Amino acid sequence: MLKTDYINNPDIDLYEDSEYDYLTEKVLTKDIDEENCINCTVSACYITSNENLENYMYFMPLKDKRVATVGSSGDQALNAIYYGSKDVTLIDANPYSRAFTEYKIAMIKNFDCNKFHKILTSKKDLFSWITYRQISHDLSKDSQRFWDKLIIEQDNSPNSTLSSEDMYRILIQDYPFCSSEFYKFENYKKMQNVLKSGDYNLSFITAELSEFPMKLDGKYDSILLSNIYDYIYDSLDSEKFEKTIIKLYNDNLSEDGMIQVYYDMKRNGIWKRRNFYTNFDYNYYTVEGTFPPTRVWFINKTKDIDKIDNMQL
Repeated sequence: MLKTDYINNPDIDLYEDSEYDYLTEKVLTKDIDEENCINCTVSACYITSNENLENYMYFMPLKDKRVATVGSSGDQALNAIYYGSKDVTLIDANPYSRAFTEYKIAMIKNFDCNKFHKILTSKKDLFSWITYRQISHDLSKDSQRFWDKLIIEQDNSPNSTLSSEDMYRILIQDYPFCSSEFYKFENYKKMQNVLKSGDYNLSFITAELSEFPMKLDGKYDSILLSNIYDYIYDSLDSEKFEKTIIKLYNDNLSEDGMIQVYYDMKRNGIWKRRNFYTNFDYNYYTVEGTFPPTRVWFINKTKDIDKIDNMQL
């Protein structure tokens, strides 16, 4: 954020330092021709979730419950708010999750459904100066600091080195897949009213999966982990993932709570073959409209299985 003292004392740094200053520099100095700037899971946000969230989130314990969720698109967190949660924590390894989620929230608060979808699906308009000036007042100061540097100083400058389309390529991966109830025309106004009311608390934590049990504060009724396991498995670190799940179950999950532990995006049965889920009271849901079938796996905390010992692995 611009320091007002700079006018009277030009020898001081022009901007206050923050985590977002570092992140902004990563964007501004990135080679936009690199292939990995398009599909880096850690540093690029999904524009929307690529899961069929509307097919399973509605039956999770969300209304008036505490929820912790991953998701760089922000859609899991927004769904939790839509379904009535008043206390949501978005915890993700992607450091841009907060900035992009707040940006999307500000768009929903200020645009009608048609305009929102038109801008969300436009690589030219999503991060344009014209869009930003209509929503920036609804961003937190930290997020404003991030977007100010990228949009006001870069995209709107005669000497701009970073266009709105370049920003899209660097910050966004995948295509819009609006599989949430609140994206639908008949429900959008409800989502908009909830966000405008401010009758909820949305907090953000940047952390690696192994840090989740330490970073999360207290007990949660629902914890959503998307398909993180796919990335853990690819790194041959399944046991580390499973130990983290046990810590979350023992230390961070409320009685009668639920962990959405795996979304079988790759549909290859890896999760089922390891049999880890048999340590818990578990169930799965088959997502409609996918072939081969996609399964969403849940573990439930019950009085009969209050604690899980690592020795059971």
